[in-house]
Amino acid sequence: MVTEKTPAVFTCGALLFYVASGSGTLHVNGVKLELGKGSFGWLHTYHIYQFEPEWGQALELLCCPFDYASASYVTYRNSLKITMTVLTENSPVVSLYGEDADDVRSLMEELMEEGSGSGAADIVQGYSLFLEIVTLFLRYSARESEQQEGQGKPFERSLAWKLLQHIFTYSNENLTREKLAAVYGVTVRQVSCQLSLVAGQNFAGLLNRARVDRACDMMHFGGLTMQYIARYVGYHSETSFYRSFKQVKGMTPQEYQKAVLPEAGKEASHIDTRALLILNYLFGHYREPLTTQDTAKALYLEKSFINPLLKENFGLDHSGILTELRMTYSESLLENSRMPVVDIAFACGYNSSHTFIRIFSERHGMTPGEYRRFSIHDGSSTALCNAVLTADNAAGGK
Repeated sequence: MVTEKTPAVFTCGALLFYVASGSGTLHVNGVKLELGKGSFGWLHTYHIYQFEPEWGQALELLCCPFDYASASYVTYRNSLKITMTVLTENSPVVSLYGEDADDVRSLMEELMEEGSGSGAADIVQGYSLFLEIVTLFLRYSARESEQQEGQGKPFERSLAWKLLQHIFTYSNENLTREKLAAVYGVTVRQVSCQLSLVAGQNFAGLLNRARVDRACDMMHFGGLTMQYIARYVGYHSETSFYRSFKQVKGMTPQEYQKAVLPEAGKEASHIDTRALLILNYLFGHYREPLTTQDTAKALYLEKSFINPLLKENFGLDHSGILTELRMTYSESLLENSRMPVVDIAFACGYNSSHTFIRIFSERHGMTPGEYRRFSIHDGSSTALCNAVLTADNAAGGK
């Protein structure tokens, strides 16, 4: 319950919130956003925020900070096409009513309850709920943005907002104040003034904070050395990394691991949470040409670590799981669409229709075209069957 204006703070990881009652204002990166019952928000590492209730009122908030590295993964690598627009250009708050509001409140309450546990089962369930809630936010945000565009009132980010977002998104690159200023067509002095005014820090301090936050995310995954993490997040030496980390967190990386991350041996689930994270990533990206290296890079994992982990937990390696997902999707497209086989191949993530047909035939004992003939067999589907088979034959997908 918020009864007075909160101090300005950075979001650590991700923060989901829902306003159960009351009204007020959310100050984010120098922008004021109205809050009321049913307001649903998702704040990120580049957001500096304050909650301020209206005079004489209290804001009842359901808040779920989500510190797992998977939060960052979902933020920037979700497969939905709308995701990047929603996260980079839309408001971090949407207004919900009726059943939509009830559904989100119920999920938030469940996530808060699951978040009280520390076992692997609790972490896995919490991650699953997080994904479900985030998916709803993406949908509602895209819908609200479309309505605002139609009314000629699109959401406008402040210059400080854009600068902070750019720093935290591209912190692992060789970013300078000069390069940042050039991106937005402003002077270096304007960059410094805006960052100091809104964040109370200079460019170098914010860049170090962004890199340390990313390093903390990566520490949730085993098998990564501090040297690898330091290099990945943008530091040229471990010494610089350790110094910056202690300045931001008040402790060394090793002390952070012991204090914040679950200790080895305490996880109760027989399925490794990292394996589940990989599985979720494959679910979201199987329709793209995806290699083990692509997955490793996206999830901050060593390539050699992925296949043994998947085999141990699911009995299939990276390629095997992708094949299962792609075959299931292709079966649905063959049975329920008019798409030619060659188009289905590319829609399922294959670079070649010949590769798709070969793998499909090995799995089913028949070609995609034959599978379609057996699937579309009733009289009411004759027209559809003839249409798709004609297209398949023309594309060479018999």
